[in-house]
Amino acid sequence: MKLCLIGSSRFMDRYLELNRILSLAGHVVYSIATRSSSSDYTPGSPDPLTPFEKETLDLVHLRKIQESDGVVLITDDEGYVGESTKREIKWAQMLGKNIYLTKESLEMLTRETVDLDPAKSIRRVLRDEKRREEHAKLHANEEED
Repeated sequence: MKLCLIGSSRFMDRYLELNRILSLAGHVVYSIATRSSSSDYTPGSPDPLTPFEKETLDLVHLRKIQESDGVVLITDDEGYVGESTKREIKWAQMLGKNIYLTKESLEMLTRETVDLDPAKSIRRVLRDEKRREEHAKLHANEEED
């Protein structure tokens, strides 16, 4: 499964941890490129981003969400979700992506095994492509009505 990690860049340690856990479980993981705001800046980290650079990275991250099967929301114990993350959640919802929020869903993802049988993998890709085509046709028909 292709998963995109979303949440505040202030939780960089959690991003790294979940990227490792999910990757070891066989998932393709999209993550953030760097801390994105000057409030997240710590000595020794790269210079804070310019507004243009931050906007570019935000758009790239939306593309990562688009290319994923689902998103995994990263928060702290208080459940902090900032404006950028709210936008990412809404984008994922608009695209019909699965949104994994709880510890239980993360545990479910890490229990999945990766099927390395090429024949099964090809059948899965073809099946998923057929579902996407059927979904697109259905939406096209709805728009015509």
